[in-house]
Amino acid sequence: MLRFRFGQTFKPHGWNSARRAGKVFAFCGRIAFGKLHAAPTLFLCSVSLLALTNDVWAKHSDAVREIPFKLYQNHLVIAVGSLGGSEQRNLMIDTGTNPTMLDDTTARELGLERVSRSGGSTSVVDGSVPTYHSILPTLDLGPIHREAMPVAVTDLSWLREQIGIQVDAVIGLDVLAQLNFQIDYQSRRISFGAIRIARSAVAMEQADRMLIVQATLNGEPAKLVVDTGGSSLILFAQRLPQSTSWRTLGTTVKLSNLAGDAELQKVQLKELRIGETDLSDSIALVGKTPVCCNFQGILGISAGKFKRIGFDFRRRLVGFELQDTQVMESFDAPACESLFESPVCRAAAASLRAIGVR
Repeated sequence: MLRFRFGQTFKPHGWNSARRAGKVFAFCGRIAFGKLHAAPTLFLCSVSLLALTNDVWAKHSDAVREIPFKLYQNHLVIAVGSLGGSEQRNLMIDTGTNPTMLDDTTARELGLERVSRSGGSTSVVDGSVPTYHSILPTLDLGPIHREAMPVAVTDLSWLREQIGIQVDAVIGLDVLAQLNFQIDYQSRRISFGAIRIARSAVAMEQADRMLIVQATLNGEPAKLVVDTGGSSLILFAQRLPQSTSWRTLGTTVKLSNLAGDAELQKVQLKELRIGETDLSDSIALVGKTPVCCNFQGILGISAGKFKRIGFDFRRRLVGFELQDTQVMESFDAPACESLFESPVCRAAAASLRAIGVR
């Protein structure tokens, strides 16, 4: 839940839409402080904001439009788009983020103003992130076009430190869910529109502003967030049945995200299935119980394990296609402390280099 009192003063470009969005922001902000029946009301707020910002529209078409992307650290998908009319901006495609987040440096370059005078925070899975809200005049990503779009503004410099390039925005579900799309990790292209979804596709639901799929973990049901911005499978032990077991590998892995750094225990699962997709023997990381949301884990999507992933929002389906060879299916970046730790990791590293994974 966003914790702000939102103002109603905006600057030109999309003035009327921004002003109407500001009024909804102000109302939603008051609800966010704990009024009765907040949940259904906040849902109506979200719907209202989507309606108001359509001035917010997508160029819907039955045709397929493709755009290229670059892959960093084997899982971060960075495409080029436009923010506020400024071209050649690096945009990270992240189904695990909602709302879209803009880097504070980029916001200053674009001359964006705060919706509220005081700062605030946005809740994420494992904490809260200092943010403020603003109105982005325009956003263009392939066939997707948005106007007068509410965004959260925060410090994304930690991404630049990790991958060596400026990331101007993390594009979340509030944008991505407007069109069906597929990420192809082999061809390094994102397809929007009438994509072909894998036959093994499973139903997805949207809950807590996230995309959720139903998995089976060692015979027990588990809800997992599908996160194209994550590198690993992360499980929350206290949210799982007590009968759930795994093999502890005796090491920890350091992960960085919006909420900071965390040390997570590494384990190996006996069985993990999502519909017909078999992810048994996967390496997972065990994290602390999230401060929000009702799910048991996060399924990070990496090129080491997945060939493609497709999202059909009209039919509410997500399709997973695994890499073809056993080596690629067995490779999981956190499982290898270095790419030369074992023959499996060495073979996987060579395969990744062969297809150009950075």
